[in-house]
Amino acid sequence: MDPSHTEATDGTAHGVTEGLPVGALVVDVARMKLGRLMGHEGPRLRLRPPAGGREWEADPDRVRLAHGDEILRASVAEVSHAAPGRTP
Repeated sequence: MDPSHTEATDGTAHGVTEGLPVGALVVDVARMKLGRLMGHEGPRLRLRPPAGGREWEADPDRVRLAHGDEILRASVAEVSHAAPGRTP
């Protein structure tokens, strides 16, 4: 395990957001939402749903990297959202 990624017993991840590139997939554990890192706003992170939508702010101490299955789900959602002939 990467020493910069230590998970607390409450499911939060400490130090994991340092150095993350814009576009990284993360989970806001406070809201249990998957989001793409859009940037930093002061001490907070700006996240957006992977398939698009409204941004929200998250506490960096309550964000963890997305796991493989979460990344796969996000990829499928993004492709489905962009598919021609998609109905809302």
